[in-house]
Amino acid sequence: GRVVRPPPADLMLHDLGPHGRVLLARNTSSRGMAGRAPGAAEEQSLSWLDWTFPNDISADGGAVLFTEQGEGGGSDYAVFLRPMRGGAAVRIGEGNACDLSADGRLVLTRAQGAPALLVYPTGAGTSRRIPLDGIRPIIGRFSSPDHAFLWAGKQDGTTGYFDVDLASGSARELGGVTPPSGGAPLSP
Repeated sequence: GRVVRPPPADLMLHDLGPHGRVLLARNTSSRGMAGRAPGAAEEQSLSWLDWTFPNDISADGGAVLFTEQGEGGGSDYAVFLRPMRGGAAVRIGEGNACDLSADGRLVLTRAQGAPALLVYPTGAGTSRRIPLDGIRPIIGRFSSPDHAFLWAGKQDGTTGYFDVDLASGSARELGGVTPPSGGAPLSP
């Protein structure tokens, strides 16, 4: 046989007919999210592109922070903030979203493929990249506007909790705190 044309998508061949006809199926998958805004009567779809992963909700419940992890988000993923009552999502930056600050002015993300945190303003302002020496963030939360609390992988293959100074990038491991097996969600 020979390749007539490379497929434009993920195709599955189901059958070949006697005169060169084929029965194909196009396989697609996506991830979405839905929510109900405060005071709203019904839940609505809040999905944006093709692989929407919700990360946080603003303190007033009026906005959702999410990451697009599929083709729409690109290889470094993309972070968005969207009003819970619908409307356009606003692209905040790249990375995998972790947390929205209590005042809704900052977004904490972890960089894809690099031991670094990214801090983005939700309005006017300057974004910051905070390189981390020896740890890879897994989950993070703001503990104040200048500090983050992380569960992170260490160079020896274990994990631990860290307090990160977002101004200097210095990370201090918090002793005596053992991450639970199977994951470590962080509560605000």
